[in-house]
Order: sequence, then C-alpha cells, then structure tokens
Amino acid sequence: RVTEVDKDFFDVFGIKIIAGEGFTGNPEKDAELLLINEYAVWWMGCKSADEAVGTKLVFENEVKTISGVVRDFYQLTPKEALEPQIFKLPLRNKGFYTFNIGTTSPERALPLIKSAYEKWFPDNPVEAFFLKDYYNEQFKQEQRFGTVFGLFSILALLITLMGLMGLSAWHIEQKRKEIGIRKVLGASDASIFRMLFSAYLILWVIASCVALPVGGWFLQRWLEGFALRIELNIIIFIVPLAIVLFVATITVWWQSRKAIALHPVDAIRYE
Repeated sequence: RVTEVDKDFFDVFGIKIIAGEGFTGNPEKDAELLLINEYAVWWMGCKSADEAVGTKLVFENEVKTISGVVRDFYQLTPKEALEPQIFKLPLRNKGFYTFNIGTTSPERALPLIKSAYEKWFPDNPVEAFFLKDYYNEQFKQEQRFGTVFGLFSILALLITLMGLMGLSAWHIEQKRKEIGIRKVLGASDASIFRMLFSAYLILWVIASCVALPVGGWFLQRWLEGFALRIELNIIIFIVPLAIVLFVATITVWWQSRKAIALHPVDAIRYE
C-alpha cells in the first residue's frame, strides 16, 4: 500500500518513527526518500528496522532510499489485516488537509477554519469533518448490534427471573410436607435450603454445558471478521454464568424462607 503524505503527517497523527528519520521538508531531497512501516521491514526480510534504513529500492521506475521506519498502525479498519506500507511525498497537493486542533472545543474552531479556507480559495468549496467521527462510522453496525443484544439480554434475564420465581414457588409448595418432616427429624434450615436449591443447581450446570460451547462458537465466528481482535478469555463466560447462579440463589432463598420458617406441624398438615 502506498500512501502520499507530507513531512508533518506523522507528527500530526502521533505516529512514532522508530528508526531513521522522516522527511526533511526539502522537496528535491524528499522526492528521493521513502518511509515504510514495521510490517514492510519484515516483508523485505530485514532483521530490524535499523537494518532497513538506507536500503535502496526501485520504486515507480526510480531508485529511492528508505529514510525511516514508522510504527505499525491501522489506517483503514481493524477488520483488515496489516500490510506492508510505503509513505512518499505527493507529486502535487491533493487529497485531505488535516488540522490538529489543540482546544477543548473543536466545534468552535471548525467555522474559523472554513472561513479562512474560503477566504483564500473562494472558488473551491470546503467540506470539513472530524476524523474521529468519520473513522467511527465503520463501527455503527457493531454498535447497533451491541445495543440490540444488550436489550434482548436484559429482557431475557427478566423473563428468566419471572419464570424462576414462579417455578421455585410451585416447587416449594410441592415440597412443603417434606420440609416439615425433615424439620421434625432435626434437619437444619441450611440443609433444607440446599435440598431445595440442588434441583436448580443441576439445571444451571446443564444450561452452562450447553451455553458455553454454543456461545463460544458464535463469539469466535464474529471475532474472525476482525484482523485486530481480542482473545477469548474464560472470564467472559464465567461472569454471566455466575450472575445467573447468583440470581437463582437469591430467588430460591426468597421463595423458600417462608416455607422453612413454617412450624413443622403446620407443614405436615398442609395438603
């Protein structure tokens, strides 16, 4: 990939030159120079960035010299892999002009820039935009997906909570006589709660065994669409499962406390 830049490009965007030096500002001298990224160093077979500096290349039918190496950066989108990149001075001024606005209110500076530009180039209409907004446009689909997924996750959790409350209430009613008998035989409140909760713990384990591989597969497939991506960590899966287990524990405890506190005689007499 060939990118035409001026000598201030790397300073404006905060891209570090890790070996050699950038363009000098002398058009005649800079016309003979090239800068490359770290990936291009590896692609050329050089052992280090310092080794690549000073290398002669035949570029566009002319012999050029690599004057510097810049740190790799994603110029387009994280969905695209890094590739060897060459930076050269443009043959003529074209493309975009970038301003690094050192102010806490960049929106105020934009009209001033437009006004100054139109003063000097009245016949050339200007279209200005913030690079951050332009770059983030590519993530709108992922942001919408995240919003929808989050809303459905909350809805699913609420439905699960309501279903769990109803199921636990019905289950405890069915176990009320057994609870009374166990209390007569000396069972503690904690052991009765463990007995009631064990059924839900088994369901949680079964659901986890199904959700982990399925969720992991879908997440991995989605991440494969990005060249720059995180590695899946077990914590990503443990946290939501732990939240579900915690909610289930609190729900069953809340529903069972009345049955556990009931006098054994009343519990046994219950039909």
